[in-house]
Amino acid sequence: MNWKDDPYDVGYGKPPKSGQFQKGRSGNPNGRPRGTRNLSTDFAEVLSKKVTVVENGKKKKTSAQMATIQRLCEKALMGDQKSIALFLGYAGQLEVEKDAQGAEKALSASDVQILNNFADSLATKTDSPDQSDKEEGNVD
Repeated sequence: MNWKDDPYDVGYGKPPKSGQFQKGRSGNPNGRPRGTRNLSTDFAEVLSKKVTVVENGKKKKTSAQMATIQRLCEKALMGDQKSIALFLGYAGQLEVEKDAQGAEKALSASDVQILNNFADSLATKTDSPDQSDKEEGNVD
């Protein structure tokens, strides 16, 4: 059968039936295998693993993430310029994120008043539709 005889519309994004992938067969058979983990998953697992650190002469188990942050802080306190810059950069980034989250949650007093007025106007419209028409000047 010739593809020209086929009633199927061929064009951009619509290859001829003979050029389409067969059902149940992948277009990329050598692609990423199932169950392959990405970098962020591996990173999160490594940071959550427990490690033993010595703090004030005592052994203590903590997460690799916490141990890394503590080590970075110690190096910054010892005067290592790169560690200071990195530590302060992370601290500043956390402050910005914290402020952004707080701004999303908090409403100003005027915003609360506007919402209350809107809720009141909705309540009056649903309670008595004839009364709200008279208030708006829509008297028949």
